Amino acid sequence: MTPRIDTPSNALSASSSSVQKAGFSGSHRRGLAMPDPRIPRSLTPRKSKPDLRRRVQHLTFLRQLPCVACGKAAPSEAAHVRTGTDGGVEVKPGDRYAVPLCASCHAKQHRIGELTFWSALRIDSLNVALRLWTVSADLKAGERTVFRARQQIDLAKA
Repeated sequence: MTPRIDTPSNALSASSSSVQKAGFSGSHRRGLAMPDPRIPRSLTPRKSKPDLRRRVQHLTFLRQLPCVACGKAAPSEAAHVRTGTDGGVEVKPGDRYAVPLCASCHAKQHRIGELTFWSALRIDSLNVALRLWTVSADLKAGERTVFRARQQIDLAKA
C-alpha cells in the first residue's frame, strides 16, 4: 500500500465533506463554509401588533354623548386633547385623551386655540377625558360625567 500524501486539493475535499456533514452547504468563501439559509418557521405572515393608542369602540362611545362645552345632544365629534398628553408635534394623542364636542364647539376649539377654549369654559379637559376613558362603553356613566363637567360651567357663570 502506498502512503497517502495530503495535498491542498485532498485537504479541501476532506474538509468540505466534514463541513457538509455538520449542516453547512458546499459553498465556500475564502476557505470558510457558509451556513445553509434558514427555513422560515411558518409561511403565514406575522400579525401586526395592535396599536394601543387607538380604540375605535371608545370613539364610538364618545360620539353618542352630548357636547361637553355647550350641552348639545349627540351626535358629537371626538376631540383629542393635545395639551399634557402623549401626543407631540403633528402626532395625534391616544384615544383615551378625547372628549365629546359638537361640530361648532370643535371648530371653535381649533380656531381660538385649545388652552383658550378650555380655560374660558373652566373645564379640565384632561380630567374629563380620563374619566370618560374609565367608564368607556357605559353610556349612562358617560352622560353623568359630561353632566358634572357642565355643572361646573353653570356654577362658574352664576
